[in-house]
Amino acid sequence: MTRRSARRLTTLITAAILCALPPLAPAQELTIDLVFPQGSGSGVVRVPNDHEQVRFNGTTDPQASLTLNGEDVQVWSTGAFAGLLDDLREGENEFTFEAHLAGERVRRELTVIRESPPQPLPPHPARIIESSIQPADRIVAIPGDEVTLSLMGTPGGVASATLG
Repeated sequence: MTRRSARRLTTLITAAILCALPPLAPAQELTIDLVFPQGSGSGVVRVPNDHEQVRFNGTTDPQASLTLNGEDVQVWSTGAFAGLLDDLREGENEFTFEAHLAGERVRRELTVIRESPPQPLPPHPARIIESSIQPADRIVAIPGDEVTLSLMGTPGGVASATLG
């Protein structure tokens, strides 16, 4: 599956989920609540260097119009919205969400920091860059499941893993 077709599939699945949610009651005050990416509540999100894009989703008033850096974002009848922050370059990437409703305007800033690639390790001693180990979280697998592991370590080194 290509990256583009995977992105389209993710968008379609997200849209199907968002359409199935019950409508939210109109908020008393116009807000933009970002739910994802995780940590977006602080206004700053860090992503690994291999992330050229990151998805976002959140909620606002179902009647509001919403833009991201001046481009329209669909707000579903539930008040939910979703999409992708594309073409992330290394370092800071600034995004501005704006919601408009009945003359009221709310603005929400989000900075996505795409981390710099790690510096290569010296040939000795053999090491693994802890932050590069993927999957980073615990996973559940049953016999026959395919589990893809990755890490960065000393060039020319060999790594092994035991799944318990």
